[in-house]
Amino acid sequence: GTAAVKYAENAMAAVCGAYNYYTSIDTESFGRAMNAAFTGAYGQHTVTIPVNSADFSVSNIVVSAGVCSYEAVVLTWTVYDTHFTKHTLTYTMNLTAD
Repeated sequence: GTAAVKYAENAMAAVCGAYNYYTSIDTESFGRAMNAAFTGAYGQHTVTIPVNSADFSVSNIVVSAGVCSYEAVVLTWTVYDTHFTKHTLTYTMNLTAD
């Protein structure tokens, strides 16, 4: 009952800190809240980098997550299905000969 709920909330506050936990007697709303929290961190993010292909070529593309494509005028890097953290894109850009 109520005493058990209060005991559990006090235990969670002791472990997590005040208001750093979710409580509900409605398991459906709890499931929705947890799913929203998990999927919110795993979105899809895209970065595009224009390249002057008349003067430069791109090679040696390496990404820490996701995929990157190079199509003559733009690098397109898409990161998906991973949490938001530091990710890196490295590549070599060479000046083309005239």
